[in-house]
Amino acid sequence: MSLILGIETSCDETAAAVVRDGSEVVASVLATSSDIHLKTGGVIPEVAARKQVEYIIPVVEGCLLKAGVESAGLSAPFHLLGASLLYPLTIWLVTYTVTLLIRILRK
Repeated sequence: MSLILGIETSCDETAAAVVRDGSEVVASVLATSSDIHLKTGGVIPEVAARKQVEYIIPVVEGCLLKAGVESAGLSAPFHLLGASLLYPLTIWLVTYTVTLLIRILRK
């Protein structure tokens, strides 16, 4: 049995999901900042990036709690790398994902 933690960030959402054996979603958590962007008339990249940094740890921890697993119980983390708001945010998320991977490999 494999458990993968998927992390995705977009301009107005931060999400995490634990997937078993590549097809069964065990748990997922989503945080959105769309209400903030509606007030400003569109996405302001700096604001969106700050919200993602604010949301990412509670989203991932909440997803793991909901799935009933600890990071050491994961087979691997996965972060979707694509159109990201800011390079520092991408670097931060990659660092976070690699940290999770190190925890998994040490088990």
